[in-house]
Amino acid sequence: MNKIKRIFVSLLAFATIVVAYSESKLVILHTNDTHSQIEPNDKNLGGVIRRKALIDSVKSEHSQVLVVDAGDAVQGTTYFNLYKGEAEQRVMNELGYDLRIVGNHEFDNGIDGVKLMLREANATFISTNYLFEDSMLRARFVPYKIYTYGEKTVGFIALNINPQGLISDNNYDGVIYQDAFLTANNVAKQLKEQKKVDIIVAITHLGYSDDIRLAEMSSDIDVIIGGHSHTLVDANDINSTLPYKVNNINGQPVIVAQADKAGRYVGEVIVDFEANEISSKVIKVDSRLDNRGDVEALNEIIPPYKHGVDLLMSKPVVSIAMDMKRDEAPLQNLVCDMIYTQAKKLYEGKIDLAISNKGGIRCDLTKGVVSVGNIMSVLPFNNRIVIMEINGSDLLSAFDVMARRGGDCVSAGVEAIIDYKAKKCVSVKINGKEINPEQTYILATVDYLANGGDYMTPLTNGLKIAASGNVLYEEMIDFMKSHDKMCISEESRMTIK
Repeated sequence: MNKIKRIFVSLLAFATIVVAYSESKLVILHTNDTHSQIEPNDKNLGGVIRRKALIDSVKSEHSQVLVVDAGDAVQGTTYFNLYKGEAEQRVMNELGYDLRIVGNHEFDNGIDGVKLMLREANATFISTNYLFEDSMLRARFVPYKIYTYGEKTVGFIALNINPQGLISDNNYDGVIYQDAFLTANNVAKQLKEQKKVDIIVAITHLGYSDDIRLAEMSSDIDVIIGGHSHTLVDANDINSTLPYKVNNINGQPVIVAQADKAGRYVGEVIVDFEANEISSKVIKVDSRLDNRGDVEALNEIIPPYKHGVDLLMSKPVVSIAMDMKRDEAPLQNLVCDMIYTQAKKLYEGKIDLAISNKGGIRCDLTKGVVSVGNIMSVLPFNNRIVIMEINGSDLLSAFDVMARRGGDCVSAGVEAIIDYKAKKCVSVKINGKEINPEQTYILATVDYLANGGDYMTPLTNGLKIAASGNVLYEEMIDFMKSHDKMCISEESRMTIK
């Protein structure tokens, strides 16, 4: 018996906890990528108190409700910076989550950080394609969960993203990744054939495009509840071009669901056993839900954590004259110009350029007073500036990786042209000169990228020559304090042709 078959057998040997119910409908409420958004965002959407009211409202109408999360419940606001996931776990316990999976950001503080969060969480954690060497993690995760509703059974599996190139290597030590698609189809098939499960729900943290691919390749999965790509899949939006129902390899429909990010929506999948139908929709989490439901416990849990957050939000750093969105050039340019400027304090020689990933910028900056808390929210990760020597050919390969993402952040003086169809850079200039593949360049970036994160494998060929002891948001605070009259560039430095 080969290794993969042994894994599948061991998964199916798992002692299933069967929970029996009797009604004709199952309601699955789902979230994904809530990213530590405890309070409503700057557009007054989301907030865990409203989410609790929504969940309670659905539970008042239906007796069979499961609440599930598709990963990345943490990282993105100062709640995580300050409390390392404790606040999020306590809140999700109060909201009554039944099933959860981990996303890539659960690993931001390493395996010890994952273990710490799991100790605080009440939900059952599932992972079908991650195997864990650590005994505590092995004991905390189950490979699947089966529920019984009258004469019908519903099985849940969980599929996690390949951590290689996405999560820093040291942060997922002891996690063994198994191919998500192969694992999903084999385990779903065996659950249906050997465990006689009627409906298979895959909770995934793969991204919407891979969820579509999984649906098309599958034969036994009925519902996919996804995360990672922050996609809003709204079955009721007649203008949406995103399919919510995809035919599998046998021509049977598979529901594909995902509920945006930051808790702005809650997804609802209804399995109607009598009608033999499955439907999905999303529900906006907004002010309509204010002053509803029993939120007394949350009103006791949140304030001590909020106090620390509010202190940081009240510490001014600088004023800015324009709004800057995380996915637009001004803020991306500002971040990379900051990296370049701060790097010059670490290295006496000439630095040729700075690059960073736009995924490291997590929220917008609003014109007016910018606080310490605002900056931590924009740059929440514990990244540090590093300076490295890198060959021009590897640098060009790194720009091709950035091109596949539609462009990233580069410092002033860099001009890159992306071929949209080829998803690569056809020209990269530094101060008007094309990068020479044979030349050595001095590059400033962040350690996450230098170590190959975000698929920047070419940077691992470089030689690190200096590094900062400060995390990136500390560098930005220092930079902004010393540049109170900042000249913010609005030009797009990586353009798509």
